[in-house]
Amino acid sequence: MQETTTRENMESKHTAASVQPVVFDNVPLSQIVGDIAAHYQVRTEIRNKEAGKLRFYFVWQPQDSLQNVVRRLNQFKRVNIVSEGGTLVVR
Repeated sequence: MQETTTRENMESKHTAASVQPVVFDNVPLSQIVGDIAAHYQVRTEIRNKEAGKLRFYFVWQPQDSLQNVVRRLNQFKRVNIVSEGGTLVVR
């Protein structure tokens, strides 16, 4: 399967009104978490290497709070992500 990620200028600053959703299609959880962490300027730690390799389809709204994004990601089975002191941890 081909891996596609739509991340138009994620590194640039956006206002909430101009931010478009980011679609991760068949992307490893480690990459999804890494891209999201970069946006919120937090670190990542992948403690569960197998979970980090799992591939997902996920639509991320960059204007959402980090806590809301973590809650949505944790709705996937076999995923446990927490935000601990400036780090997103995949358990």
